[in-house]
Amino acid sequence: LHWSIYDYFRHTNKNLERFAKENPIILFENIFSTHTHTSPSLLDALTIKSSQKENNELKIISDYHRYPIVDVLNQGSINTKLYSTQAKSGSWNLASGLIFKNAKEKKYSFKHNLGNANYIDKDKPFDHEFLKELTNIIKKDSKGNNFYVFHSYAGHGNYKKNIPKKYREYIDDFYLNKNKKSIFGRKFKNNQKEFLENYDSAMNYISDNIVYTLNEISNLDKPIIFIYTSDHGESPLTGRGHDSSRFIWEMAAVPFLIYFNEQAQIEYSDLFNEISLRSKQNRRETLSNMPSLILEVFDINIFNNNQELDNVSKCRFGDGKCLPDYHTIRNQLNTLGVVNLTYPKNFKKKYVDNTDRATTFSNMKNFFSNKGNDLEICSHRTNSIARFIRFNAILNCMEIDIIIEDQFLDVSHSKNETVYLDLEELIKIQKNKKNILWLDVKNLNNVQNCKRLNKFLKDIKIKNNQIVFFIEFPTYIIENLSDYKECIETTKSMNFMTSYYIPNDLKSICKENNKSEVIDTNRCQYAEKILKQLYDSRLFTDISFDYKNYEYLIKSEYIDKFYLNTWHIPDDNIVEISNENFRLIIPFNDDVNYN
Repeated sequence: LHWSIYDYFRHTNKNLERFAKENPIILFENIFSTHTHTSPSLLDALTIKSSQKENNELKIISDYHRYPIVDVLNQGSINTKLYSTQAKSGSWNLASGLIFKNAKEKKYSFKHNLGNANYIDKDKPFDHEFLKELTNIIKKDSKGNNFYVFHSYAGHGNYKKNIPKKYREYIDDFYLNKNKKSIFGRKFKNNQKEFLENYDSAMNYISDNIVYTLNEISNLDKPIIFIYTSDHGESPLTGRGHDSSRFIWEMAAVPFLIYFNEQAQIEYSDLFNEISLRSKQNRRETLSNMPSLILEVFDINIFNNNQELDNVSKCRFGDGKCLPDYHTIRNQLNTLGVVNLTYPKNFKKKYVDNTDRATTFSNMKNFFSNKGNDLEICSHRTNSIARFIRFNAILNCMEIDIIIEDQFLDVSHSKNETVYLDLEELIKIQKNKKNILWLDVKNLNNVQNCKRLNKFLKDIKIKNNQIVFFIEFPTYIIENLSDYKECIETTKSMNFMTSYYIPNDLKSICKENNKSEVIDTNRCQYAEKILKQLYDSRLFTDISFDYKNYEYLIKSEYIDKFYLNTWHIPDDNIVEISNENFRLIIPFNDDVNYN
């Protein structure tokens, strides 16, 4: 979420992006950790379940019988060497004692064994200092197959103290003069802005450590395959960190990149091409399938007692065919809490559903993408910077409330709620991404404001010709449609979508009219009149409406003349939509980063 190589708008990966332009880095975009805490996440990512029969009964990660990947590699005469800046022991660091118990070599960056209190060690070197020791070992070690693991500490809270001083400067001045409400919405912590700045700086440091490593191994005369990922994500934008009890999408969304040095590209060209192809398919995957990738790299297959390929050897990382239904599985009051990865939900009532709305939106988008459907899921009321950043990483459509002011377009639901956020500043966040920005214009109550709106939109389009706006015109303009004709035509001439907001009280008016008229009760003359007037005007490409009104629009002979866009639609109804004219859908959203 905070990596510019994944289109984050701040340059947190400047050197890594430069390296990627000159070297074939394989980037996976839809990878999820299976927990938000280090120990269970690494346990799932670096071990193999001993029996697939156990899979039918859902359990927390630590309740499965497992083989560490290290032990499997040992059987193939492949040595594991762990270099860790984490602690040797403690509940947060079970990976060292369990997963790497039988590693040939284990080195830690500090002298004292302090368990979870390792943060008090003042002599601990920074990651890059310890990383140099590992890369020197790799360059000297020319014999045999080795599995090197470097476990970094940078990126952990409080972020700043775990990175060198030269990286503690802010990435840029984007947040400098912005108030916290415009960044985080109505609810935020006093130190949240500082933590966000420090987190982005930490991402820059981690990225440069990756580039250092890649440069060190790129021209060696032995094949090396480099894999980078994170055991979990973080959510400084919501102030929740990686608290699994308050799960949110970005806590499980992790970076994942693979690099074959020049010699590896030559000797393992088929493997390189195969993994590259899978990354471009953009399938969703979890870290629980990483053992299959490690075994694939070392050309190892595991068989069961019947000499059939084990599941871990049949799965191929990144093809999406072994995606589990749930992740972040937790014990909760005599049952399990789960985060769902499916849509429509494959859900059993005996589990507690901890799926946040952002993950649900991601599931919906994935569902329609796999069907080849052009329908877009949109986030509602994307009126804060944090909300825009988070949904920009998931969706291709954001609904934004704006008020036309003299000098700028104010991102706000009403003048009383303004946080002085300029639309032009907000849309910088989408970088080069071609989103549909659904503008709900709150004060388009006269022609002069309409002309002012067009001037702002034109200025934005001059600066960014790829910008895509969906302009929602208010209900009341139909009474003076001829007055707005020239202005709306100007909006259309900029290739923006123009939509008329169907009256919210359409359902009640239609029901009342149908009581007094002897007509088909599924057809509404009031709705028919509105749609005919809109169609005859030739001013609108779309109509937008509360989903409760759809039943009174669907029978109109003009309904197929427009693209359809709706909100207040229950999740279960979205999958039932069959009309191909639907373009944009706003499901019910949460109040995280809400303004």
